[in-house]
Formats: sequence, C-alpha cells, structure tokens
Amino acid sequence: MPDNLTRREAERKRLLALVAKRPATDTLSGTGVLLSDAIKHYVTEFDLISPFNDKNLKPANYKLTIGDEYAIGGTISPLSDLPGQNEIRIKPFEVAIIKTNETLNVPPFLIARWNIQVSRAYQGLLWVGGPQVDAGYVGHLFCPIYNLSDEEVILHQGESIAVIDFVKTTAFHKGVSKEYLKGNDLPDRILFEDYLPEKLKSALATKAEQEIGKFKSRLETIQTRMDLFVTITFAIIALLFAALTLFVGKPGQSWWDPTVFWISAIALALSMLAWVRSGSPGTWFAHRRWNQSFNWILAIVLVALAWAMVHRNQADIQDLKDQVQKLQKSNPPSPSQPSPKGSPQDTLQR
Repeated sequence: MPDNLTRREAERKRLLALVAKRPATDTLSGTGVLLSDAIKHYVTEFDLISPFNDKNLKPANYKLTIGDEYAIGGTISPLSDLPGQNEIRIKPFEVAIIKTNETLNVPPFLIARWNIQVSRAYQGLLWVGGPQVDAGYVGHLFCPIYNLSDEEVILHQGESIAVIDFVKTTAFHKGVSKEYLKGNDLPDRILFEDYLPEKLKSALATKAEQEIGKFKSRLETIQTRMDLFVTITFAIIALLFAALTLFVGKPGQSWWDPTVFWISAIALALSMLAWVRSGSPGTWFAHRRWNQSFNWILAIVLVALAWAMVHRNQADIQDLKDQVQKLQKSNPPSPSQPSPKGSPQDTLQR
C-alpha cells in the first residue's frame, strides 16, 4: 500500500487536472437551483461530479454514494467489493465518518448544499457536517454520521448516503470577489487522514461501553459469590447427609456398611458437581476465597468423620455391655456351675 506522501502527490495531480477543466466563465444562462439537465451539462463540460451515474440524478439534486474509506472510533478502515469488507456497522450512539465515492469540482460561479438522505434519517442517522460546499472546492466530501437509534445500522459501499444540489451565485468580479482558491491552490485537506478522524469519537458510546464493562464486572462478581454459596451449600448438605447416615444406622450396623458408603459417595459426587459447575477452567484453585472455604470444609469433614468413628466405637461397646447385662439377668449362672465356655460372662472374665 502506497505511503501517505505518494498518495497525497497522486491525489494532488488528479485534483489539479479537474481544476484545469473548469471554464473561465459560465457557459449556461439562468440562475437559481440547477435542475437535472443543467447538472448533466456541467458534468459533461468539466466533471462537476465524477464518477457520474445517471441513475443517481434526480430532478434538482444528485445522490452521493459511499466511497472506499470510513472511520469509526478513531480508526480508518478501507471498503472494497470483497465479501466481508464492503459494509459499515454503526453501533447505537456511535459516530462514523464516511468518505463519498464522488469527487466534486465546483466552479467559482456555483455553490453546493448537501445533507443526509431522508430515508437514512428515519433509520436513526443524524448528519453533523457543514451543509455548504464553497465555490471553487474540489475533492471528496466526508460525512460525519451519528447513530441515534437503539439498533446497529449497516451500510454498504456504493449505497446512496446523501443528496446534493447546486445553486448559481451572483456574478463573480475578478479582483473584487474573494476567491476560494487561487491559481493551482488546493484545499488544505485532500486525504481522509487530514480530517483527523482519530480524534472524533462518540463520548456517549465510550461512556456506555465503560458502564457496560463495569456492569459485567459486577455481574461476574455476583455470579462468583453465588457459585461459591452454592458450592458451600452442597458441600454442607453432603456432609450432613453422610453424618446422618452414619449416626442413624440400624443397631449393629458398621459405619463402613456398603449402603452407607454409596449414600456418602453420592452426596460427595453432588458436592463435587456443584464445585465444577461453579468454577471456570484454570481458576478453580486460584480463587483465594474458594481455597479458604475448601480448607474449612475439608477440616469439618475430617473432624466429623473422626468424631463419628469414636462415637460409633463407643456405641458398639455400650451395646455389647447392654447385651451382656441382659444375658446375665435372663440366665444367671449357678454358684456351683462354671460359666459355659464362650459365654459373654466368660468373655468378660477373660
């Protein structure tokens, strides 16, 4: 892609060639707004509009179309006929600067007035440029457009965007009337970057993006807290469920009974599922609150299991003592008869 200096020199030569085509005096009689035939006459005579498309010519104006460059958010982007590179997406409250496809070559005896198409205005687009093109101007036009709607507006290269009409001025008096340009002078800004589009950004769009970012951040924080709460809740439920299974087992049932094991495993699986659901890849163990909560839950589980085992052993010993006492009461041994070998009493004596 040619650098700015090469592009500027090529553009200067092109515009000077257009200026050289202008007649010294007006060759068409009449005053007022130019009608279609007068516009076409000047197009034929000195390229008032180039390129010119007869389909865009209206009774008293001409429809300008979208060119090959535009800028949004301070970034200049090209437009072409290639798929995916021929459209402009203007988000709500965003500002876009659009370069027209047409070049104007306005003589000293004409001025032009332009504005956005009414159909575009009903899409929510507001034109914020200057309405008048001075006598003597040559070059592309650059159209700043503001999207006031709440929906994204999509434009394509070659589509009409604005309308322009031409009005004759009073007679030009050499040396008395001020000239827009003299000799081979050209406008100060002939390239898109000369208009400094990087400095034109929508404050409202920027503010809206910042607020949306803050809102998303708050939502993520709330979501993290909710996920952490759900994780802890499921873990506590699993712990209570397992503890309840251990403590309410039927008499004589060991704490490592398969039923107890599977119920505890299911409860643990539910808590782990909640943990996975609440986490994000790569950040499960990075969250400090999660680490603290997990350590607390692990400590509680270990203490509860230790206490349950001790309590269960004590309960088993107490049950054994109760059974021995019942046996002694129901079948007391004879004073002269030794206790049968293997009886509970014999077991206790040993």
